[in-house]
Amino acid sequence: MNRREFLKKAYQVGGLAALYSLGSGAIEEAQAWGVLPAVVGGASSAPGLWANWDEASEDTLSVDQNDDGIEDTFVCFMENPVAGGDEAGRGGGLAGADLVMTDSGGANIPGALGTPPYRTFAQNKWGVVTQACAEVVKSATWCVIWKMDNWTDAEGSLFLFFNTVNATIIRIHGIARKCYITVKGNNLGNTADGAPNDQPVWVAAQANGVDRVTCGWDTSKITRWADVPANQKVVAAAEMGDVSAQNFRAADQLIMSQATNSNNVYQVDADLFYFILSKAVLIE
Repeated sequence: MNRREFLKKAYQVGGLAALYSLGSGAIEEAQAWGVLPAVVGGASSAPGLWANWDEASEDTLSVDQNDDGIEDTFVCFMENPVAGGDEAGRGGGLAGADLVMTDSGGANIPGALGTPPYRTFAQNKWGVVTQACAEVVKSATWCVIWKMDNWTDAEGSLFLFFNTVNATIIRIHGIARKCYITVKGNNLGNTADGAPNDQPVWVAAQANGVDRVTCGWDTSKITRWADVPANQKVVAAAEMGDVSAQNFRAADQLIMSQATNSNNVYQVDADLFYFILSKAVLIE
């Protein structure tokens, strides 16, 4: 089998995710040989769309990226100026209440400030999303992203999605601003270094559907895992991260939530600009 036939077969069997797993060179070769149209891998594909997104509108990222009739990505800006107010995101094939992150802590999340807007999460201040919203990532491939600033050392969870017996499906949390990732109850490790607390930081986790789950942080927008320093990411090559068969619980799923450890309550303390849930492979 020659290279062209190999790429064609890979695309037929595994779609874009299979080609992305082979690197950007495979995308370019597939385009050159007519296996893919020239726009794939550019601004309209999942990694290209995320890389070129200007953060100005939820709508320009929450689109049908794989041409299957379903919006692959849910985007939620923190822009409500009312203290205690909820946030309504866009995309993910969702509608109505399933688009809403509800203010559910014991104290109101302050209203949005700044340009671009952010909201400050701290003790007894967190949000929840519905089962349907969490199930945007119920897939063999998924990606979750946060943009934050002023992230302190609290040990809360950025995301914590449960199954029907309240076991962890996906959890990303920080200790000393190191990123720890758990998938299907398995601790996949943590970054060697913690993120700074005095500038914007992007935190992301992704299952590529082929051979790995990657989690990490950077002080610039993460568009290629290869550009993230090794001490700022953790790669679990043996864990596929497929959560497509998981049963997400009907109760609220947690965003920027508190955690309890040795009878102490730890909360994520950070200014959150937005969070993203996607079944697409957004990061190359």
